[in-house]
Amino acid sequence: MMQDPFAILSYIDPGTGSYIFQLLIAGLTAVVFFFASMKRRILGWFGKRGEGQEVNTSNVGTTDSSAQPDAEAGARPGGR
Repeated sequence: MMQDPFAILSYIDPGTGSYIFQLLIAGLTAVVFFFASMKRRILGWFGKRGEGQEVNTSNVGTTDSSAQPDAEAGARPGGR
């Protein structure tokens, strides 16, 4: 009784199948984010901004301490 050699070697166990599925999902997600990034970059060249991409230039060149980041990264409210 002869079996097809390709049919014997074509078995994919569940662990390998889920890994391949995970790679496909990750690849598709990366492609979507890449093209979204390129779209924003190209629209930026023409002066258009995506939704929610407004630039705040109100504090450019000021020395107001409220525009500066906190000196301590883990500073608590009230200076404790």
